[in-house]
Amino acid sequence: MEFNEENYKESLYKYRAYISLTVHTKNIEQMEAAEKNIAELYNQGILISNSGGPRYYFDNINDIKPEMLADSIRNAKLAALEFAKHSSSKLGKIKNANQGYFEFL
Repeated sequence: MEFNEENYKESLYKYRAYISLTVHTKNIEQMEAAEKNIAELYNQGILISNSGGPRYYFDNINDIKPEMLADSIRNAKLAALEFAKHSSSKLGKIKNANQGYFEFL
């Protein structure tokens, strides 16, 4: 058989399978272990296309929101005190406040 571009391409892949997989779980450790197993498939010559990796969703924001707000307020006050110190100013009462939004990266 003569080697050419066409039969080279044909010899690269013997089988192809396309699947889409969605997993919903609260067991993050188990998902991380499963993702590490993908590397083992690659070592065996099985190519996996991973579009973006896992995505994590947090649905209990209201459980931790009060503590996060308290931390934010403490940090804001420390920053304001430092700013006032370096500008020969004093802190007064809060005139306006905005909670803003929460973003997890």
